[in-house]
Amino acid sequence: MPADSPLLEQCFSRVLRAAPSMLERLIDEAIAALQQAEKQGGNVQERELMARAWWVLTQQRGPLTQQFPHRLERAFHQADAEGQTSTLARLSDSSLLSLVDDSEINESLESARLIQALLPVVEQSLSMVDARMSSLIGLDTVHAEKNPLRPSVFVRALRDLMAEREADPQVRNLWMQRMAPALGKMLCQLYEQVAQMLQKANVQEAGYRVRLVADFQPSQL
Repeated sequence: MPADSPLLEQCFSRVLRAAPSMLERLIDEAIAALQQAEKQGGNVQERELMARAWWVLTQQRGPLTQQFPHRLERAFHQADAEGQTSTLARLSDSSLLSLVDDSEINESLESARLIQALLPVVEQSLSMVDARMSSLIGLDTVHAEKNPLRPSVFVRALRDLMAEREADPQVRNLWMQRMAPALGKMLCQLYEQVAQMLQKANVQEAGYRVRLVADFQPSQL
């Protein structure tokens, strides 16, 4: 990846400028959804869990919003290296994830499910970014897993930041689940903006690799 690419850094900057307000909206959406879930809870234990989840998220709103851009910036620059070492990051964000029974990703299943839920929302705008970003970083064909702005980068950056602020994984999962609908819409808007930036900069789309498969069997005598 051309780390010194001014255009790549401009793409990062565009997203990072939007990150604080983006996370504020996600947190507001999650708090409202958790409060509604508390009211509709079927038992005392469930209502208490929902109440704790939204109350703690309210308390962490400031620190999470303040730290998210820094965490996200670091994630963008590490995305290519992570793509080489992380099973979850290697899974394509432009096609449905295939969840396997592998101990390496057991702790990331909730994140993988969230990415699955995001894909139908961002698919069209993400495919445009995948194609032009692949070209920008010097690839002849589209490699969605090397797009530093792929959804898994956002999800993992947010998940890791939350883990620093809240020790209970059950509470963190509730946060992520309630943020998912709004996150998909916001990522879609960001991808459209990035795609327009790359198009205006005359970055051509990389091609998709085509696999030719023989549609006949050898004749048997």
